[in-house]
Amino acid sequence: MSEQEAGEGREQGEAVIQEEPSVEGLLPPVEEQPVEGQIVPEPEVPSDVKTSTFSDSHAEVTLHESPGCSVKMEIHLTPVAEKKTYDEAVKKINKAVSLPGFRKGRAPKQLVVNHFEKHINDEWKEGVVSFALHKGLELAHLLPFQPKQIKTYGKRVFNLEEGSSVAFEFERRPHIPSIDYDAVSLEKKEIEEPSQEDVDAALLRAQKYCASWEDVDPRPVEDGDYAIVTLKKLDEEDEGARLIFDEEQLKLDREEIAPWVYDLVIGLQPGEEREGKMELSAEEQEGSDEKSKKEPSPCRVIVHRIEKQLLPEVDDEFAKKLGADSVEALLDRIRQGLLKEKEANRKRQYEEEMTDWLLSNHDVDLPLSLLEDEQSHRMKTRIQEFKNKGLSKEEIEEKKEEIQTHAHYEARKALKLFFLSAKVAHDAEVEVTKEDLNSAFVQRCATLGLTPSMFASQNTLKDELMNHLEYETRLTKVMEYLVERALAKAS
Repeated sequence: MSEQEAGEGREQGEAVIQEEPSVEGLLPPVEEQPVEGQIVPEPEVPSDVKTSTFSDSHAEVTLHESPGCSVKMEIHLTPVAEKKTYDEAVKKINKAVSLPGFRKGRAPKQLVVNHFEKHINDEWKEGVVSFALHKGLELAHLLPFQPKQIKTYGKRVFNLEEGSSVAFEFERRPHIPSIDYDAVSLEKKEIEEPSQEDVDAALLRAQKYCASWEDVDPRPVEDGDYAIVTLKKLDEEDEGARLIFDEEQLKLDREEIAPWVYDLVIGLQPGEEREGKMELSAEEQEGSDEKSKKEPSPCRVIVHRIEKQLLPEVDDEFAKKLGADSVEALLDRIRQGLLKEKEANRKRQYEEEMTDWLLSNHDVDLPLSLLEDEQSHRMKTRIQEFKNKGLSKEEIEEKKEEIQTHAHYEARKALKLFFLSAKVAHDAEVEVTKEDLNSAFVQRCATLGLTPSMFASQNTLKDELMNHLEYETRLTKVMEYLVERALAKAS
């Protein structure tokens, strides 16, 4: 989705439509024979459809707008417009053909009509369709969401004397509501200095990061041990078992692993295995009623070995391994890091509050096709997550309704934020510069462990990544703008 597609719709339609949109190749061919009469009567309009009319000296437009940005637009051209489109068709054919005694484009109009009436009529009909679409969009102040999806419906009427009639259906770009930036304020959250407990906990994490490991002499697994474990899900229908994870290190702590895993592993010695039941977590069962909740699946755990963590001493040598000259310098660096983390958390809380305000106070009617595509993408992602957790096709199928509901909610939220943030960026004149994008690209490559040169022959992949980074960067700047305004209003 491009920046242009986040336009303002009806309110700014006149400013955006500067020239006649090209519809060549986008619409079905016109009928071979003109149909007498006027617009074909439409079925009864549903109650949730908004109907509007527009007109000028060239056209009369009836617009039917439905939820999901769905539009049906009926255009009846006046005789004035018919003369204009017919004369343009004659001129075009005149310039394309040769008649004895005349240069191209110089033959008398009636002579051209007498010799090339069918060609002129075909050209005129195409001109009528193109002009009608352009005129309808202009008068209704509409911008199609995807021009290539514009279709005609019903019978097209071509009548040079009384005026032609054409009807189109398509999705319009969303109408973005105006935003009252003075209607929100934020209270400044004070940040406390990191406590000694915070520093000690961070130091312990650093020790664990630099720890070494050694195998423990064979004995039963005890609480607090680090065990290397394999988990397999037993399939009652097929032979064998499905691997869930292989030789993963687990800390035997009820607060860190699922209770059923703890109960299966505790007490086993290296080389021993035990069968039991694999249960879904409360989070995975969320949204399921009592009837659809899954029974625990049979599984098997194998303990390979027990490992002991050897923490390094906190001394200057340890500090230097972490890039500090001394323990004192290391502790100071830890305090500064914790403070930055607190500031980042505060910034994130501010942004979450602004996002909630933006979404809860401003509604956006989204194009149905866009919403369906985004929902489908999120469903596929969610299904793959469940597969990675070891759920069978049957188990996933039973959660399909829950997956679909969650995907629809997340898709709608993400798309609303996209369009509303584009509106804020427009109002606040927020720009994403080339330097911003290049910096974001380099940072993302570093995060993924890639180098920018790896994208040299992957133009499509790079374009997709750059589009995503452009939106992320713009959203970050938009949130900074909103937070700054809201904090200033509260002070």
